[in-house]
Amino acid sequence: MILFQKLFELGVAIGNRLFPKLTKNVLVYERVLKFIIAGGSCGVLDVLGLFLLVHFVGINYLIASVLAFLVAFIFSFYLQKNWTFRDKTSHATHTKIAKYLLMQLCALVLNTALMYFFVSIFGVWYILSQIIISLCIAVLSYTINKLIIFDADSMSSEKNVSKKPTVLIASPLFPPEIGGPSQYAKKLSDAFVAGGHSVLIATYGRERHLPLGIRHIVYLLKSVHKLIKTDVCIALDTFSVALPMVLLCKILKKKIVIRIGGDFLWEQYIERTDKKIILREFYKTDMSFLSRKEKIIFNLTKWLLKESFALVFSTKWQKDIWLKPYQLEDKDIYVIENYFGKKLPSIDSTRKVFVAGARNIKLKNLQVLHRAFEVAQMHNPEIVLDVQNFPYDGFLSHIQKSYVVILVSLSDISPNMVMDAVRCGKPFIVTRETGLYDRLKDVGIFVDPFNEKGISEQILRLADDKEYDKIKRQVNLFHYEHDWMNIANEFLEIINHLNLK
Repeated sequence: MILFQKLFELGVAIGNRLFPKLTKNVLVYERVLKFIIAGGSCGVLDVLGLFLLVHFVGINYLIASVLAFLVAFIFSFYLQKNWTFRDKTSHATHTKIAKYLLMQLCALVLNTALMYFFVSIFGVWYILSQIIISLCIAVLSYTINKLIIFDADSMSSEKNVSKKPTVLIASPLFPPEIGGPSQYAKKLSDAFVAGGHSVLIATYGRERHLPLGIRHIVYLLKSVHKLIKTDVCIALDTFSVALPMVLLCKILKKKIVIRIGGDFLWEQYIERTDKKIILREFYKTDMSFLSRKEKIIFNLTKWLLKESFALVFSTKWQKDIWLKPYQLEDKDIYVIENYFGKKLPSIDSTRKVFVAGARNIKLKNLQVLHRAFEVAQMHNPEIVLDVQNFPYDGFLSHIQKSYVVILVSLSDISPNMVMDAVRCGKPFIVTRETGLYDRLKDVGIFVDPFNEKGISEQILRLADDKEYDKIKRQVNLFHYEHDWMNIANEFLEIINHLNLK
């Protein structure tokens, strides 16, 4: 410890001579800098120990991982306690030791489990796996040491800064990325800010292209400093962001509300098997056919839903589907419908363009749509199918100029494209397997996603001018608004309710 302190002081002295202004700013964050140095040193010790034990001693990588981790973790605790935090208090020592031992055991289990998960299941190089895991555990260790193990009196040098209540919105996507969560996160954030609330955003960057599990850890590490500053987290999906955020919220003792807007497990299953199955049948018939990876996803999702403080669905339809398989009978569950804005000007289409912009994934059922449309085109060559994707504002303008909006997904919980079509006064064809059916059943055309002939017939029906005008009148007569301020206020009611508990 003395050696580390002398080297630190030497580094500061050299830095002060070469970069006086920079060194002055660095000293404000002395504790953080010491933590990074101590944690980095122990991380190097961990990886070096693993390498030596595997390559020179010939020990199995899992056993070597345990031994290297134990040595590095003990050394890390000694440095962090006595050098980084300078915790010299002697009262309640047995309690601190018990807490630290518990943390050490949990970290050991986590380290070993993640090593097996990355190396044996995903085939990631064991050294790279250990580096990523060590970084994650270092952050978790620091947070627990600071907030739980060490006394607040021993950290009095840190300023107590009062902060306004803040909300962290965790979203897998954010503009300029395209997708439902992206638009939802941006608009919800703007509504909170307009209401005087402070908001932070935690979203994926390049790490979204990393293997499953690794990208979760990178996202977790990126999000720690933001969650520390907030009072409550709103996670806008059930796996990509909710899994790391639930773990962080448990450690930092924060409350989390999970919004369930899609179904990651069902989507992954369809992509893997290429099986055409609707959402409401999936949990009844196909759970026994899940892969090992999908079973892990299902059980993790069930766990994080249980650990959340409240769940928000966008439709009652999906809530009813999830209630039994995920055992949600005892949870605080709310339904907050998606954005349904004011009517927009409708621009008459010069051509009979059917807009079907959707991600090129199997659940969107694009092959069936293309075949059905080709059949319809043989009867009416005037019709055109447009499957282009645009950023949201550009896509909304595209819908305004369209003839019809069409979406024949296997299932689609609450498709924004259909709601925007209604706002723009455009007729639509949409899958019957949707949570919007009860609200819009008298407004548009709903089809069986497996019935290509039926889809072709409805396309030709709207290609007929008389039928088109009839459906368009139904769309124009429909009036319903649910703006972003309404949505933000409904979330705030949930948050206020949680604060009373």
